[in-house]
Amino acid sequence: MNALSLARFALLVLLFGSLFPAPASAQARLAMPNAGFEEGDKDLAGWEFSLGEEGQGDWAWETKRVHSGKRAIRVRKSNSVGYSMLASDYIPLEAGKEYEARAWVHVEGRSHANVYFMISQYTADSPEMRFPNAFSIPRPLYTGDGWKQLRVRFTVRPGNARVRIHVLLNRAPATVIWDDFELEPAAEEVYRPRYEKPRPEELPPLEQARERLQRRQRAVADRKVIDGRVRFFFDGRPVEPAFYVAPFHNQWNAQIADFRGAGVRVYLLPLTLGRGVYSDRGPWIGAGKMDFTEVDELLWRILRVDPDGYILFYLATDPYRKWGEEHPTEVCADQNGQKAVVQMHPKDWGREPDPKARERYAPSLVSSVLRRDTIEAIRRLIRHVNSSLPGKAVAGYHIAGLNDGQFFQWARHDPKDLHLADYSEASRRAFRDWLRRFYRNDLAAFRRAWGRPDVTFETAEIPSGERRLASGFFLTLPRDQDIADYNRFYSEGTVETIHAYARVVKEETQGRALVSTYWEDAAAGVDSHLATGRMLQSPDIDFLAGPAAYGVRMAGEVGECHSTWGSLSLHGRIKLTEQDWRSWLSGWRDPQYDYNVGRAENAADHNAMVRRECGMMLAYGHGTWWYDMSGGWFRDDQIMRGIAEARAAFSRDLRLPGMPRADVAVFIDERSLDFLGYRTGRTFRYEAIVRQLYQLNQSGVPYHLYLQPDLCEKSLPEYRLYLFLNAHHLSPAEKAAVKALRRAGKTLAFMHAPGVVGQAEPAAAITEITGIRVRPTNGEIPLTADVAPTAGPLDPGDALSLAALAGPAFIVEDEKARVVGTYPDGTAAVGARDFGTWKSLFFGATCMTDSFFNALARWAGAWVAAPAGDAVYASQYFLTIHALVDGEKQLTLLTPSRVEDLTTGEVVAERARTLSFPMRRGETRWFALTPR
Repeated sequence: MNALSLARFALLVLLFGSLFPAPASAQARLAMPNAGFEEGDKDLAGWEFSLGEEGQGDWAWETKRVHSGKRAIRVRKSNSVGYSMLASDYIPLEAGKEYEARAWVHVEGRSHANVYFMISQYTADSPEMRFPNAFSIPRPLYTGDGWKQLRVRFTVRPGNARVRIHVLLNRAPATVIWDDFELEPAAEEVYRPRYEKPRPEELPPLEQARERLQRRQRAVADRKVIDGRVRFFFDGRPVEPAFYVAPFHNQWNAQIADFRGAGVRVYLLPLTLGRGVYSDRGPWIGAGKMDFTEVDELLWRILRVDPDGYILFYLATDPYRKWGEEHPTEVCADQNGQKAVVQMHPKDWGREPDPKARERYAPSLVSSVLRRDTIEAIRRLIRHVNSSLPGKAVAGYHIAGLNDGQFFQWARHDPKDLHLADYSEASRRAFRDWLRRFYRNDLAAFRRAWGRPDVTFETAEIPSGERRLASGFFLTLPRDQDIADYNRFYSEGTVETIHAYARVVKEETQGRALVSTYWEDAAAGVDSHLATGRMLQSPDIDFLAGPAAYGVRMAGEVGECHSTWGSLSLHGRIKLTEQDWRSWLSGWRDPQYDYNVGRAENAADHNAMVRRECGMMLAYGHGTWWYDMSGGWFRDDQIMRGIAEARAAFSRDLRLPGMPRADVAVFIDERSLDFLGYRTGRTFRYEAIVRQLYQLNQSGVPYHLYLQPDLCEKSLPEYRLYLFLNAHHLSPAEKAAVKALRRAGKTLAFMHAPGVVGQAEPAAAITEITGIRVRPTNGEIPLTADVAPTAGPLDPGDALSLAALAGPAFIVEDEKARVVGTYPDGTAAVGARDFGTWKSLFFGATCMTDSFFNALARWAGAWVAAPAGDAVYASQYFLTIHALVDGEKQLTLLTPSRVEDLTTGEVVAERARTLSFPMRRGETRWFALTPR
């Protein structure tokens, strides 16, 4: 295995990591050859420069910008594939000891390239690498005008006596200056972040709350669509979509008074339905047995502080702990028939649960028995709440539960410990029932689709784990149609369980309560949540919620809402993104984890994150909630001032007419994902969708995100640019809708291989839908592209694409098309064609860069709010910018507008079309706009 193969492996495994300082060692520094690059002339003296896997680049001595001494080394990578690498000579070290390597780094400008260490190990007399190698986190590095120190720790394994220190650039063009390498025995790592124990809130007397509740009417909550916007009404009054979620495990640590003071008056109250799942609490204590004592206690905990507030139960619908033992055929099983043993997440397979560790058998998410029993438990709970005094304040139910509380499948995707789901008898029954409905009970159509003349709805089986794992980039049809169908059922079966629970809530509350659920969809890459279109078919679901994207949360990161939120708006729903930011008032784990979950150690960073995420949701026309997961995380006056500021912004939004505007629509197709192989699908969903959305969010181009079938909705607004991220499958109606857009100066842009699923001639299918003639490559190639000299107005000025996967590809060979980008072999990967009344772009690679999307939007004549490089979220009413780099910011509004700073209340301009001001990385500025 060569250096880049290992580097790519580290990238895929560790992509969400970050860069953190480690404590300096007090031990003696070890000698490194030419550590400061002061030696050598035309050679590198102690180092070797190399390129790999079609990477292009070079090196040169640097004398103007050095960290110390007179000289450093400048390393350049000039294309998107392969790598540029510096490697030291062999360095003798002692086996069994841990060491730390460090280097000072300066990255010129803003780069998409990964910058990282690799440490290889050797015996005393052999040049062969002895795997595995050690890596620092492969990720882009921003240094601004200064330097940052990159570090990696490693242990020399027994039998090894030497190491080489490598530093690499891969994935995108970059220029990096290296200086002052150091190597020392590793000192003990001590991670002591800022921590302050939160103060518990004082509880007023219970009697005051009782007296108020005696006078209250039972709460009524409703969702209405007014002028295209979803609005919540509580007792007839509009209420901001900005809620508070009390702690999950210890609700007594809730922070009601602070949020009440900030104007947040809707509280989600966690309640685990089943007894013994996470504690000795839970009203569902056994088969047919309920005990509601704790329900009223929990309600009073909230109402003692805010007796006029509204409560939504955050209902973990898990059954009591022994339910799986009582229903062995209804327990999730892996591809080998082993039953899953779980807590909140999967723990093991094929053994008995340990009751002392609160382990249990995992209920199958699609079990009809689970649905029956849980529906009855929910029904009895609601009837109790409807008749209780504190239940007067209950205005809704958030349906949660099972894996991570979010209805993820009980699967494990670790290649070393792989467990697929779900091969239980319950899943087999549900799959067969779903197939009958999917094929409308048409046995002949079912047999044609599967290519099996003897299959029936009663004999159909879940595809074997071996077949699911063996599939290639695309499934082969009709041979693998059963896999594609199971992929669809894998998500839709879960949706049907949630729908069943939502229906009983609406029935028992007579439609007087809101119903929501957790749902992270294709925008998050969750393989069991690829059925948002099916989710939106139920009239019983009022809104969806889900955590803000991990890994891009901290100040200085782009942020992301894991939802196809444009489709929610189009179908009269709303998304609340979950801000479960940690703070110095929460516990900690380790630097990488804390960075990824967003543990801020000061109010400035925390409030910058709040403004960024709330500004995003305001631009989208959606909402948020703050999840105080273990209690007291927000118990700081400055943090609460930031939350009050955000709540006031959502209040302003309640008065605004019409839908948020943008000139760009982006489409994700759930059905196309069914036809990807297992291993391809996981990588593709991240590279072509999740990572792509990060790039779009920092492109400076406002956009709306939809599911592909919404092309056929008459209520879909008009746009200038339509971008299709993964239109591998196109239904006849979708094809017709795409062709109908070829008018009025519109631009249609297609990623990778649109329309190829089920086609005997995939190149012809691509040509038909794009209007640009292509031909297939010989075999799979890297799905990335570099800027062509002929790119013209579509030249992004830096990188073109960032994908890290290979697959079937198609070459532009249309003489009327402009070649914008090329594959690593020099053939045309990206082509643009102007047809006069409309324009088309074929982008044969995946994951276009933020700067290329910006250039594409300009070429299409769409509204571009800012240059690429910062997180910008904007509509005609709000504009938020979160700085990812230092510097002067230039913003362009959709229309001339009155501009008001949402933090200070200052009127920045009575009428402006542009704004400019300096910012530092990690700052957020947000503005309310009144079009003039």
